[in-house]
Amino acid sequence: MQLLRQDMVQTKEALILVNQWKKTLDIFLQNPEIGLDRSLEEQIQAVSYINQQYSGNENILKVSQAMHEISDKCQKLSINSSAKDLDKKILDIKALAKDLNKPVLSLQEDLKYRIRRNEQYLEELQKFFSLTVYVCPILFVIFTWVMLKWSNRTIVQPLKELTTQARKGGIEQAGFSYRPPMEVRHLAESLNEYVSALVEAKELAWQEARQSEYTNARIVNIMETAADAIICTDSSGNIIQYNASFRRLTFLTEDYQGEMSCQGFLPNLEIDDYTHDVMETFISVEQTQLKNTNGELIAIELSISHFKYEDVTYFTMVIRDIRERERMQQQILQAQKMESVGTLAAGVAHEINTPTQYIRNYCNFLQETFDDIKKYLLLGKELKDPKLSSLAEEIDVDFILEEVPQALKGSMEGLDRVGEIVKSMKVMAHPSKAEKIPYNINSLLKEATVLTKSQWKKVAEIKFLLDESMPEIPCYPGLLSQTFINIIVNASQAIEEQIKKQTFETMGVITIRTSMKRRNILIKISDTGIGVDSKFSTKIFDPFFTTKEIGVGTGQGLALSHDFVVGKHGGSISFDSNPGLGCSFTIMIPFVN
Repeated sequence: MQLLRQDMVQTKEALILVNQWKKTLDIFLQNPEIGLDRSLEEQIQAVSYINQQYSGNENILKVSQAMHEISDKCQKLSINSSAKDLDKKILDIKALAKDLNKPVLSLQEDLKYRIRRNEQYLEELQKFFSLTVYVCPILFVIFTWVMLKWSNRTIVQPLKELTTQARKGGIEQAGFSYRPPMEVRHLAESLNEYVSALVEAKELAWQEARQSEYTNARIVNIMETAADAIICTDSSGNIIQYNASFRRLTFLTEDYQGEMSCQGFLPNLEIDDYTHDVMETFISVEQTQLKNTNGELIAIELSISHFKYEDVTYFTMVIRDIRERERMQQQILQAQKMESVGTLAAGVAHEINTPTQYIRNYCNFLQETFDDIKKYLLLGKELKDPKLSSLAEEIDVDFILEEVPQALKGSMEGLDRVGEIVKSMKVMAHPSKAEKIPYNINSLLKEATVLTKSQWKKVAEIKFLLDESMPEIPCYPGLLSQTFINIIVNASQAIEEQIKKQTFETMGVITIRTSMKRRNILIKISDTGIGVDSKFSTKIFDPFFTTKEIGVGTGQGLALSHDFVVGKHGGSISFDSNPGLGCSFTIMIPFVN
């Protein structure tokens, strides 16, 4: 439309130029002498320029050609021509120029028509556009509503039902409220297979997770409740995990600032030896020492195993405290020694007992025979025979009569003493009988003093305050005898230490009392030794605990005595000490009639 209007403007300009050119031509034709041909040519060029603007419009082109033709004829006008010829030529030119503007007018009319038609078309378009402005939104709303209904029925609703069924764990065609589209049915079938596989995988994963959780909890519980200390280290020996037993064994606390590595707790362990040789032995067991946070070295048994995870080697170390085992081994060795000593003592007692009996018989015979010889010697002395008197002086009959009876009496006493020792040795030789036997406690105490006389005879005297009315009680005589011997030996050594501190040495006293209290036998052994320091009162019955110098005591006597009294007889043993003044051990043995 804008181009048409521009063409209309240019057409008007061309019409104006044509009209001006015609006026110029009229002036030229009225007076050819004026010489306006040049002006005509210039106006023709203007019209040609307009023709170029119209890109060779046919009407403008005709006008331009006609103007050129007229201009050529004007140039051929000759003033010297006759008036008749000149008038004829001028009339011909005027005839050509008469309708010169008709093509332009025709073009102008055509443009006006086209402009009117375009304006009508634009008006119709405006009306249609105005109608579209109102109709299109309505149509869009209707279309949108239809599409929503369609998508809801064919897509959304099936997908909702598909989702609902998927959540229930299964997708079936019969589960839809109406027949879904083919694509949704195919999707439902695919999803049904996927959901079923997913449900199975989920169930399997859940079971594996529960099993893994249970396994991890069980492993952690086993590790935390294990009696042995357990640590896990990397290949460099850095401790990355440990259990409660390790914390208790090493006194490890949360505020510990030391190095958490094998080198800090296992100074004798070279982790590199196991790193390079890790494939040759899967488990290595050895005895070494553990250093706790207090710097104390503990005897342990170390078991080392390894495993690999993501090409990294880790070590699991099981640490067992073997101090108690070593103490038990020492007790077993001591018991074996005692058993060997008992076997030896039994053999010695048996071997001694037989010749001693012979000697006793011979001594009895000599004593009886010497009584007869004594009568003979006294009778010979009364005869006053010089030879007998001389022989009597030579052999000193008076000395024989005086000393031989004493020698025989001393021999008999010595044999009685040997008999008591042999009897005590027999009791000691059988400490581990399977069943209790009736035995008199007072006799056991007396026998114990006999066997320990070499220990106390130079430093103390024994004072007995025994209840002689006590009956025999079922017991293990050997074990009780060993208990009494241990206490009497300790009392003798305590008195010896006390004497060393005295300015004037005086003999100590070991007092042995027995009594009955309800249904219990009470034995109390007191001494006047150095006593026991109160700081050792809780350790006195611990295995291997001793206050004596190395080589003097093993620390097992009272521990074994405690086991013999409490463990074997169901009794009790306690002590009361007054440091510097003495100590008393009280033993209670239940008496069952």
